[in-house]
Amino acid sequence: MTSNGSKESPLELEFETVKAEFEQWRDYSKVFDVRSMKLGEEYARHNPLYLPVLNGHLIIENLVRELLAESVRNPSCLAEGYTFTARLNILKSISSWDINSPIWELIAKLNALRNSIAHRPDHKKILIILRKIRAITNKSRLFEPGDSVKGIDWIIAFAFALAAFELDLLLAATRLRNHIYRFWEKLKPEHPLFLRTCIYLSFVNSVTAKDSFFTP
Repeated sequence: MTSNGSKESPLELEFETVKAEFEQWRDYSKVFDVRSMKLGEEYARHNPLYLPVLNGHLIIENLVRELLAESVRNPSCLAEGYTFTARLNILKSISSWDINSPIWELIAKLNALRNSIAHRPDHKKILIILRKIRAITNKSRLFEPGDSVKGIDWIIAFAFALAAFELDLLLAATRLRNHIYRFWEKLKPEHPLFLRTCIYLSFVNSVTAKDSFFTP
């Protein structure tokens, strides 16, 4: 029942769910430290270089798959045989992120690192890739001057945590946007919730168009 005693409509009830998800997402976008620790635990449990890299890449690959499935109208049309690079390129073509964002290069370099370690490791090549990864992460607003003296294991953990968090945040925003949009389609322009729903949709779109930790 509403405050004036009238019964809430199904649309009004669903809007309350959308509103709650919206508020939860806004809080969720502010917890990098907590999320990075949880994600980091999945690939930082072992010392050998290849284990953190392979485990970290698996997290990134799963996030790319989920995000791609949420971003297209007919995900069943995506071939299972697509390589990681193919899926990443498709995601880049439809994502709200800027095509020149450093996050794309970071994910590509992490994939190159994974491939170099998994297939006949070339230590010189791996070192070159790590230097490029360090150069990209240095552009992040989370990077601090003291981080430049930290070792390879820290570089790998930080890079994978950063990439995973960015993708995870975009995935959460994409799911929320899809829900809001589906709800918005049910409304007529004269409905009292139409404008508020448009505001939510506009806000989510504007935020997700900017990558969180590579903007000034």
